[in-house]
Amino acid sequence: MHKFYSLCITMIVCLGGYAQSSCIELNGSTDYINLGNKVGDSIRTIELWFSPSNAIGPSNTELIGLVVRNTNSQNINEFWLAFRPSGQPNAGALEFAVAESLNDVFHVSTDTLSWQANKWYHIAAVIHPKNGMILFVDGKMQSSNNNYTSPTAANNYFTSIGNWGNRQDLNRYFAGKVDDIRFSTKALYESNFTRPCPDIAIDSATKAIYHLNAGKGNIAIDSSLNAYNGIINGGKWKKTAICNANAICLDGKDDYIDLGSKAANGTKTIELWFSPNEEIGPTLSNYSTLIGREHPGSNNIEEFNLFFTSTNLPNPGRLRFSVEESPGSVFSIESDTNRWLKGKWYHVAVVIDSQDGMRMFINGQQQSDTNAYNIPLSNSSSITAIGSWGNRTDLDRNFNGTVDAVQFSDEAIYKDDFIPSCKTITPSVGRWDFNEKDGNVAIDSSVNQYHGLLMGNPERVSIEYCPEPQKPTSIFNREQENNLQVYPNPSSGASPGYSSIAR
Repeated sequence: MHKFYSLCITMIVCLGGYAQSSCIELNGSTDYINLGNKVGDSIRTIELWFSPSNAIGPSNTELIGLVVRNTNSQNINEFWLAFRPSGQPNAGALEFAVAESLNDVFHVSTDTLSWQANKWYHIAAVIHPKNGMILFVDGKMQSSNNNYTSPTAANNYFTSIGNWGNRQDLNRYFAGKVDDIRFSTKALYESNFTRPCPDIAIDSATKAIYHLNAGKGNIAIDSSLNAYNGIINGGKWKKTAICNANAICLDGKDDYIDLGSKAANGTKTIELWFSPNEEIGPTLSNYSTLIGREHPGSNNIEEFNLFFTSTNLPNPGRLRFSVEESPGSVFSIESDTNRWLKGKWYHVAVVIDSQDGMRMFINGQQQSDTNAYNIPLSNSSSITAIGSWGNRTDLDRNFNGTVDAVQFSDEAIYKDDFIPSCKTITPSVGRWDFNEKDGNVAIDSSVNQYHGLLMGNPERVSIEYCPEPQKPTSIFNREQENNLQVYPNPSSGASPGYSSIAR
């Protein structure tokens, strides 16, 4: 029996229109974002992502304003996040300062004195009610501290991003990109933390949050309930991918993830991203399983599997979702395509809708095959596994490739075509992003905490925050590419008559 085994490699995936988010690029001379005069009041946390266009360090001759509220010559009720210039202590450091008056300035600064061009950094400036002022760079607490504990005061001057507030005459502009800017009335961090990748979540303490995802226009939309929309003065919209995240690479031999016996119970939507280590197509000699639950023995009850079909079934190479509630009662749907390219990212979502039945979506596009079966996945004492045919690892049906952002939901989320997202969609029964740095546990970030166990020796690999989906290529596309290209293949639709899963 022919099998593909390949090494898992660290991947950085170039993002495209599906997964990229927007940011604003400022030119360093005239551009800034005016956030109005309400945003800066009573703030205990300011955080944002930034990427300098040019290196910033001890040799800079001017202050560079990143987030500033300037008032007047008496410095009453001001604050700023700014890079210190040469000739001052800690030149090149990013300083967070609160000024009650000209003579009452409280500040902390970063340990870092140099900032690379075109590299993304996350900064969080905190005024803790007990611990005072704290700065974090990429989630790491800096050594500088100050016992000042009062939130920012109110005044009538606006807060700006990228310059020195209302003093546009001062040459203190920031050149670079900014994204995901949040102002909170709560001290969100008091110890080291994992950087929150875009889009940062909104909570009751969020005063304002600017995801900068509009991609056009001159409005910086505040997604909080306060709707403190800002005005973009001269900045340019850019596409960006900020964070690196982890995914799990499975070797196709003995690697899988045991999610336990409860994770799939009552599920109506399963979705995930996957990238094969070798091309999958019509010559596949044995099933390759993305997610499966197998009842021990030969009873074949309360089972389901999401797998690529092999040559012993009609239409080999297609991705099939099958539910088997009892022996001989199998309900299945398949993808239109039967070819999946090596190293390309795909998003799959399978849905069991109470009215519409079973549906499959590949990269957000509904496939033509449907089934009237409309019952959520049943409870079972058998485990659900990512990458293997449930607990039947002896069947040699493991997936050889990388998986990420696996999610089970208790609602039928998708009814129409959609743009795939790497972000959590609620309600979630279970969500596994594999962003742990090490260990054999896959953390479930849902409230259920169905933490999985990594079995075999799966490798944690680096990918961009959200992969770019690749349109599947059918046999029809390949053979007819010089004549007529059709996607999806209209002849590769429903696949009736499959009453059982070959064993």
